[in-house]
Amino acid sequence: MATAQAQELSWQCHRSLVECLNHLFTSGIACDVTFLVGENKYRIPAHKTILISRSPVFYAMFEGNLAEKGEIAIPDIEQEVFTMFLRYLYTDTIELAVDTATSVLSAARKYMVDRLVKKCETFLKSSLTTENVCLLLEQAHIYTEESLKEDCINEIARSPEEVLKSTSFVELCGVCVKSITEPDDLAVEESVVYEAVMRWSEAKCGRQGLEVTDTNRRQVLGDIIYTVRFPIIDAKYLLQHVMTRDVLTSEQLVSVMRFQQDNKAYPCTEFSVNQRNVRKPVITMLREYPNNYPWPAEIPDDTEYYRTALDTGDYPIQPNATESHQVIPCTNQNYPIAPGFKCQPRHMQHMQSQQVGTMSSPIRGEYPCQYKTRTKYKK
Repeated sequence: MATAQAQELSWQCHRSLVECLNHLFTSGIACDVTFLVGENKYRIPAHKTILISRSPVFYAMFEGNLAEKGEIAIPDIEQEVFTMFLRYLYTDTIELAVDTATSVLSAARKYMVDRLVKKCETFLKSSLTTENVCLLLEQAHIYTEESLKEDCINEIARSPEEVLKSTSFVELCGVCVKSITEPDDLAVEESVVYEAVMRWSEAKCGRQGLEVTDTNRRQVLGDIIYTVRFPIIDAKYLLQHVMTRDVLTSEQLVSVMRFQQDNKAYPCTEFSVNQRNVRKPVITMLREYPNNYPWPAEIPDDTEYYRTALDTGDYPIQPNATESHQVIPCTNQNYPIAPGFKCQPRHMQHMQSQQVGTMSSPIRGEYPCQYKTRTKYKK
């Protein structure tokens, strides 16, 4: 008994600073502020000194002219997320997961913890897949994370048909569905878009306790129905799958059919008639450095990439040096792209004998282009 009490009193002796701070947070020893978190007002004690040392918002909250007193309500953050957030402030470590990272990111923004913001953004961007992109898009919408939303849209553009046919697509809110089905660069057949919104409308009816009828489908779809480009849908598909339902009015069906018969005599203004375009491709210039040069060798920082295509424009270039599958960022600038342009990565990558290094520069352009490279070797 006495030994256990002695250990409890000397918990600091064999622990690191981070371990001691984590123990303070977990045990609640010497806490001087209590948060009431979430709708259920879960009580979480903390230490003001730790919080104000990590967040300017907490500093203003506890030391400003309008410093808060007593228990502090945090109704807009869930208990699990706020606990993770506070533990990070104490220990500078956090274990992120796809289903909680966006909420943690929102908390980090709210309290201006920029290091955690960056950590969450990096984690989310690296975690994006076709399987979870709808979940993260929905969370980005809820927490108004525009950067994450853009990353999600870019991920969807890589595998649009797979995302539209996924089970998670039907769980999206109407705003997120429209953000996917409306853009011109959604590179899928229009029938795929139609079937996706039909599946979504069925799930939406179920969530609202409505019978799945064409009338109720049309009701829950609202403006989403106008993101389907019925005038350019395959005529046979239109006849067999669209006209057999009452999702469109008879007037709309007549307008679509007339447009397909003679689009000049019967223009259709209610639905978009533009063909969807493939999103601008990413063209990678790649130069290998084989081991037929004197070693050890260096990838020079004056490597020059020469573009041979005729069109011009300003495209982002992101050079990367790669060795042993480890990507090392170099410059990230906008260069004017014209025949004979130069891209000079600043990074110099050292390689050992029998290794092959590569330098690549993804270039986003409107049309596929051909490139060649010229490399200066240091011997």
